[in-house]
This record gives sequence, C-alpha cells and structure tokens, in this order.
Amino acid sequence: MTADLARIAPELVLMLGIAAVLAVDLLWKTASSRRGVLAATALAAVAGALIALVARGGDTGTAFSGMLALDGFAAFFRGFFLVVALYGVWLGASSDEIPESRLGEYLLLLLCLTLGLAFLASARNLLMIYLAIELVSIPSYILAGFRRGDRRSSEAALKYVIYGAGASGLMLYGFSLIYGLTGSLDLAAIGGILPVSSTEFGTSLTVAAAAIFSLAGFGYKVAAVPFHMWCPDVYEGAPTPFVAFLSVGPKAAGLAALIRFLTVAFPTPEMFGIAARHFPWALVVGVLAIATMTLGNVVAIAQDNVKRLLAYSSIAHAGYLLMGVAVASPESIRAVMLYLAIYLAMNLGAFGAVLAVRHVTGYETIG
Repeated sequence: MTADLARIAPELVLMLGIAAVLAVDLLWKTASSRRGVLAATALAAVAGALIALVARGGDTGTAFSGMLALDGFAAFFRGFFLVVALYGVWLGASSDEIPESRLGEYLLLLLCLTLGLAFLASARNLLMIYLAIELVSIPSYILAGFRRGDRRSSEAALKYVIYGAGASGLMLYGFSLIYGLTGSLDLAAIGGILPVSSTEFGTSLTVAAAAIFSLAGFGYKVAAVPFHMWCPDVYEGAPTPFVAFLSVGPKAAGLAALIRFLTVAFPTPEMFGIAARHFPWALVVGVLAIATMTLGNVVAIAQDNVKRLLAYSSIAHAGYLLMGVAVASPESIRAVMLYLAIYLAMNLGAFGAVLAVRHVTGYETIG
C-alpha cells in the first residue's frame, strides 16, 4: 500500500492542495490579499504535483491491484493536465468573471476536476474509469452553472447534466455487458478473454453492443458526434476561464481513456496478432471522426458568438484526433499526443484572446 501511494504522489499533492485551498478560503478573510493568496495556494499545489511527477518520471507498472497503469502514456497525460490546470488557475484568478468571494470555490472545483483527469488517464479497470469520469463530470456541471442568475449559464449546466447522465447510463450498461461476458473489470483480462471466448459465447452482437454503449461515455467526454450537442451551449454559458480548461483537459482525458480502453480491451489483429474481432471498432471510430470533423467545421461557419465558434472548432478537432485513434497504430497514438500538445497552446491562447477582448469591449460576439 505504501508503494502504491508513493506512485500516485502527484495526485496526493493535489489532494493536499485542495485541502489547503479550502482552509485558506475559510480562514483568510482579508479582502485586499484574498485573491492573491488563494491563487498562490492553488498554483503551488499544481506546481508541487508537477515536481512530484517529474521526480517519479521513471516509474512504471501498476498500482492498487492493477486499477491504475503508471506508464509513459499516463505520465504524459498527467503532466498535460497539470499544465492545463496552471493556466486555468491563472485565468480564473485574473478574470472578472470569477468574483473574489467565489474564487476559492472555483479553484477547489478546478483542482478536483484535475484530480479526476489524472486518474482517468491512468485507469485500466472499468470501475476506475467510471469513477474517474464522474469525478471529472460533477465539478464540471457545477462550474458550467457557476454564474448565478445568468440564464445562459443555468441552461448550460442543465444541458450538461442531462447529456452527462444519459452518456453515463449508456456507458455503465456497456460495461455491465462486458463484465457479463468476461467476468472481469480489468482491461487486460478482458482483452485476453474476449477473443478466446467469443465463439464459445456466440455473442458477436453482444460484444458489438457492449463496445458501442461504452463508446457513448467516451464520445460525450470528447464531444464527438452525436454526443456533442451539449458543447456549444456550455461553452457560451460557462465562465471563460473554465471553458478554456474544459476545451482541452476533459477532451484529452477522454481520448486517453478511449485509447487505453480500445487498444487493451479490444486490440486489433495488427497490434497483437490475434483472430479478427466481432466488433470492428477502428471502422466505427473512423466514421465518428469523419462525422465529427465535418459537422464541427460546417456549423462553425454560421456562428457569431466567439465562444460558440470555438466550441464547434473544438468539436472539429475532436474529429481530427479520433482519426489518429482509428488508425490504431503506435505511430498514430504518438501523433495524437503531439497534436494535443500543439492544441493545448493554440486553444488556451485563443481563449486568452477572448478574455482580453471581453475585458476591453464587454462583448464576446463578432461584429
């Protein structure tokens, strides 16, 4: 247990940071320095987690009976989320959309969300995947409706919750079918059982249904068609600092979990030299990618709100990223990771520009 805890040192540092931000928010009442102290505490927590991650950079293997995979893939995404969190804290502390009296609440939710993202990227167990998605989703729902009294913000939060509940229900049903077929929640065990037992069970349709239902939850996180409909309204109604974080962090985490889920539990013949699967997931993901990139680019043309425009841009980029997943090769996965690193700089810069223009003009619309 001690070794397992040491392997998740970055997440433990984040947990301590969450407790520290909560304590500062409750105890520090001096108005003149409150915002700065809260922001400094949150930034120190994220920076400390980054240092802990770098210090354990060579760590490999699994933790907590195989529920978490601590490999290079997970390390990349854990560092990625911490960088996004640094930017989210800085934007929130400097934005007039987050009032000083509620900055502690914003930072707490943002750090909890980051914690969920880190666990989601490392999860290699169906139960852990679901719990991590919920740890990401619940703070996201609250942050989407963060602007009290704002009709657009309330509408965004309501739509986000409804779509999230539907996607979670479909995903859980898919996971239950997989568990019924294999008797295991471990992705590696599932990947070893399914190809051997598929003819024995005679469950081609069930395997395909389980995979498709499971894909609903991942598609919702990535904002892929047809699970994208929450995205434009949430982007428009939620505070811009959170939207900047949302456009990069949860999308990357959904992709990381999707890649691990498909390549481990449903490996392709080219990757592992096994008999062909009953469910051609690469083809399905490719079709979703084409639909996603097409809709995102076409519908973006008609938008006059910059945040809605960036929402459809985000949907289109999800399609580009899914094309790398559909290829299902080690080179394509590395290409997805490189794309995400560039997308991080591009998208956070775009939302920084939106905040700057809004601060000067008071508007988020074109023209």
